[in-house]
Order: sequence, then C-alpha cells, then structure tokens
Amino acid sequence: MQTGRIAAYIPLHIKKLSIVRGMERFLDNGAVRVRSWYEPVACWLIQAASVSGELALVWDSTKVSAQHQLVLVGVAYRQRVIPLAWTWVRTSRGHSRTNLQIALLSYVHSLLPVGVHVSLVGDCEFGHMPILLTLQAWNWDYVLRQSGHQLVAVENESDWLRLDALLARRLAFCRRCLFNGFSASAHPPAAGLGAPLSDTLAAGDQFDQSATHFALVSSSHVD
Repeated sequence: MQTGRIAAYIPLHIKKLSIVRGMERFLDNGAVRVRSWYEPVACWLIQAASVSGELALVWDSTKVSAQHQLVLVGVAYRQRVIPLAWTWVRTSRGHSRTNLQIALLSYVHSLLPVGVHVSLVGDCEFGHMPILLTLQAWNWDYVLRQSGHQLVAVENESDWLRLDALLARRLAFCRRCLFNGFSASAHPPAAGLGAPLSDTLAAGDQFDQSATHFALVSSSHVD
C-alpha cells in the first residue's frame, strides 16, 4: 500500500511522516477486524448502486507481490471497481481455491437486499462448476471467461466440442448473416464477439440467448 501517497491527501496539520507511521501502526494492528469495520460501507455502496433494482459486480484476482494475491468482489461504477469484499491469498503462482472463492462471494451475497437482480463478470479463475452451480442457485446473471481448450456438450452434436471451435462457428454464422443482409442481433453468440478465439465465456441466464445452448452455460443444462 502506498501510505506515503495516501498521507499526502489527509488534511492534518502534522508532518507527513507522522501520518505515514500512524497509518502503518493501524495496518499492523491485528485487533482490527477489517470486514466488520468495512461492512457498513459495503452495505451503503450496494444500496446506492442498486436503486434501480440492478447491481453489476466485478470479480477479479490481482498479484500484489511475489507471494500474495488479492481476490476482490466490487461494484462496477463508471469504468472502475469499488471494493465490497476481498481476501488475501498467500501464493506465488496459480489460482485461489474454489472454496475460498465461494466463501468470499457468499459473504457478498449475504449483504444484498431482497429482490436485487445481480450481474457478475469475472475471469477464468472463477469459472469452475461449483461456482457456476452456486450462481445458478442464486439466480444471478454471470459472464466468466473460459479457456478455449475446454470441451462442452452441445445439443444435437454427437461429439464434445472445444469452446474456441464453437466460437469460430458462431462468428462464421454472424458473418453470413451480415453478408446476406440479415441482422445477427436476434442470435447473439453466447461466447461474445469481443473475446479472442483462445478465450470464451461461460454465461448464464439473460447473457445466454444464443440459439445454440450448451451444457456449460445454459441455466437449463447445468446439472
């Protein structure tokens, strides 16, 4: 944490070094329970961001140091993410554990007002089946990036298909629609045209409106 830069914006008539040292003592205090202290702020953020009945959440993981990663869930607001809850993972490489991810997301779920419709976006780290089943149980909409080499079962197909091959098929369909003068908006690709062929998306509920439903993404086919 850049305590020196933060201290420059604190309006106290004392030396900047004194502010920095006070902040460092606070951060090193093991008696401070960050989640309990921050929860009223998180609830206020959720309330303010969901006045329309819709709430857009972003789920991300960031490498902070050689030995630590930060896993965070926040509110999407004007191309930025305002944190709601986070946890630290002591690891030098790889992804965080699925049970840790579900625990973090479950805490955010416990803060939500009744009746709020949630949309969640995240990276491939959060695309494991237990998480997808949890999101389905909560009736959340979600878009989670998936590796293109994963195999999916597609209706009316005898063999399992790679996700990147499925995306290529959808792109070809859209190109044919445009070439023939038809609008492709009636059949938007489930994987998203903006994603590279090596990466596709696991989507649920309103995000999955493709004519081709496959087991990984359709709310009616996740078992």
